[in-house]
Amino acid sequence: MSTIFEQPNDGPLKAVDGGSSGAPSLDWRKIDWRTVAPFAAAAALLAWLAWPLLSWWAYEFTKPESYYAHAPIIPFFVALMLWHHREAIAAAPKKPNYFAFVVLLPSLFLLVFAIKRDMFAIMSSAFLLCVWSSIWLVCGNAFVKVVAIPMAFLAFMAPLPGPVLNDATLRIQMMSTVFANKILHLLTFNTHLDGSVIEMENFSLFVDVPCSGF
Repeated sequence: MSTIFEQPNDGPLKAVDGGSSGAPSLDWRKIDWRTVAPFAAAAALLAWLAWPLLSWWAYEFTKPESYYAHAPIIPFFVALMLWHHREAIAAAPKKPNYFAFVVLLPSLFLLVFAIKRDMFAIMSSAFLLCVWSSIWLVCGNAFVKVVAIPMAFLAFMAPLPGPVLNDATLRIQMMSTVFANKILHLLTFNTHLDGSVIEMENFSLFVDVPCSGF
């Protein structure tokens, strides 16, 4: 049994039985691209609107000693997860849920406001909410349940505010610093502990956020 997308006269895109044996699959040749085109245009408009955020993300991902050098491979893993669940995605009923506007419209407003104010952390949250609620709007509850984990995984691309990142890793930094200092003492090195800095006779080791003490 194969599954294809067809455009009914009175409804949105949905998966239907293709009449052959086998697992559900997606026949791209039978998608009504006239229906898909407005959604593609809306996605392009969202990318244009969020361009300042995307440019900042690119800077954060590629700057020296970045905490987010892993972020560019996140879309690859999301695509891999979607491919792994392709049968469930093709089989899931796809019906617009207009209740998603309750999340989408405030998220768009917040995104524009944050861009005007250069509030980068808020921009990230608002952009992700726009993406998630847009998928919810177009495809509905059943589809969102199937892709919930890949959608949530996108959050690992968003840089955290500096104070949040520092506070989240501070305890680990301090534990690692104390542990390293004790090991150095066992090895007969003379050290002095100053916060997350281990002072030695001719060397200073600073346990900072990039490694977070690991």
